[in-house]
Amino acid sequence: MKRLFLIPVLLALLAGCGSGPKVTNVPAAGVTGPATVTPTNGDPMTAITNDACGSRLQDIAGALLQYYATNRRLPMALDDVRGMGDIDEPLKFTCPDTGLPYVYVPRGLHQPGKDMYIIVHDAIPHDGIRHCIVMSVSGSTRTPQTQVVVMPEEMFLSYH
Repeated sequence: MKRLFLIPVLLALLAGCGSGPKVTNVPAAGVTGPATVTPTNGDPMTAITNDACGSRLQDIAGALLQYYATNRRLPMALDDVRGMGDIDEPLKFTCPDTGLPYVYVPRGLHQPGKDMYIIVHDAIPHDGIRHCIVMSVSGSTRTPQTQVVVMPEEMFLSYH
């Protein structure tokens, strides 16, 4: 499942390559537009290919969307999606860098004026940034979309 899930993500990223603003947003499904965060190295592929935390969150984001598609709501706890990981590689809900569990906020942290909510994030920042899963709902069908983003701590703190 993980490998099949990454194919559309990689195709979407390749289609978007060009001279635009450099952002760290790794779409998990259906992108409404770039997040307003600046990467530490300028490469939007980093969160998938080189970053264990971003890769782990990508897997969790996919499981959350799968749960939502089945239940029309987000789960009460991350453990509710544990069985939706790959058979050969179960979902892990701890940050590989700090060993701390990810924080799950089913109702989301919101910043006024933004149409996205942080639903999962690092418990503590890594070198001034936090890895987050953000969710937005758009269109007449109200289809949820997720992105894994690397967010500067000062921006993260503006979400409530």
